[in-house]
Amino acid sequence: VLEEKRQLDNYLNPLFAEKAVASAVATTDGETMHLKSRDVIKRGDTVEIELVQSSRRPLSAKITTSIDDSPVELDVTFGSIDYGPNHPARSVTTTEWQGLGLTITTENSNYVKRGG
Repeated sequence: VLEEKRQLDNYLNPLFAEKAVASAVATTDGETMHLKSRDVIKRGDTVEIELVQSSRRPLSAKITTSIDDSPVELDVTFGSIDYGPNHPARSVTTTEWQGLGLTITTENSNYVKRGG
């Protein structure tokens, strides 16, 4: 499961995020911009991003793909610090492994930087 989560983190890498945004179909709903792109890292994946239209701050991202023929989804809700960075405030990774449904939920609502 941790290996699948690591692979999904590639979708949040700035280069792939840039590719997803550049190839996305955009729609708007009030102040929210919806971006949807396909085949960003591999054939058959989808990336959906919601942004605040005026500030371009991300609200959420949803990635749907497969790893080793297992369906995987990553849902990320972003937070932001006033006059500061955006950060993943909550992420939920779901997948199936050997017939078991697995879910990893990460909360980071206080913006505590994790990792190296």
